[in-house]
Amino acid sequence: MGLPDASHRALPFFPAPPFPCPFRRRRLRLLLAAGADKNAQGKDGNNPLLLCAMAYGQSSLEIAALLIEMQAEREARDKAYGRTALIWACKMGNTDIVAMLLESGADIDAQDAYGRNALMMATKEGQAEVVALLLKDEADPTARDHEGFMASDIAEEPSRRLKTGRSSHGDDEAFEEIYAEISHMIRDSIGSRSRNSNNSNSSNNRSRSRSSSSNGNNQSSGGGNDDGKGSVSEMMRAARDELQQQELQEQQELQ
Repeated sequence: MGLPDASHRALPFFPAPPFPCPFRRRRLRLLLAAGADKNAQGKDGNNPLLLCAMAYGQSSLEIAALLIEMQAEREARDKAYGRTALIWACKMGNTDIVAMLLESGADIDAQDAYGRNALMMATKEGQAEVVALLLKDEADPTARDHEGFMASDIAEEPSRRLKTGRSSHGDDEAFEEIYAEISHMIRDSIGSRSRNSNNSNSSNNRSRSRSSSSNGNNQSSGGGNDDGKGSVSEMMRAARDELQQQELQEQQELQ
């Protein structure tokens, strides 16, 4: 008996499934095998992978892993905020999903409707582990959102709220430590990129200097070759003169 045609169906999503995950994965594989659209989007623009990135729990992680394995669309965006699955996973602190998306080639620098990328979103939400993962994968710490703010600016905003007494966070001390750690990581990354850029420029300058010196030496060597050519020409003229003299002597002897 063949599988039913499911090409017209979107994949179902259950935030809290009432059945074990193995059965859930098997059901999902059956739907995909039957032609279900793994990239189907609802009216809000959310596809199954986006929904997994927004949710918590082992079930969402396992379904996200299966969808990524089946090459589901990674760069789809929701209509409300224009966020990709990676940006949503960073916001929610779904570190494992973030890691899988990065490994599968998701755009680490994609920006939402407000110009905020994954690093900015993780920073805003205080997701220090996600921030570390993004920086390790070379997220750009110097990118700016539509208001001109970098991730480092966003990291410092909670501290400013604490100093002015505008914070409503329950544990202000722990809250401040998290953002201080994030700010430190981002600034270290910016400094590292700056040093690498300077080293690269210095290396390029040294290469150009060596190239110029090499050209100068070649030209100097070329001049030496000209001198050598002059010496060879003199030797050739001397040899020709000597040969002519020998021929004259032979003619005189014959006479």
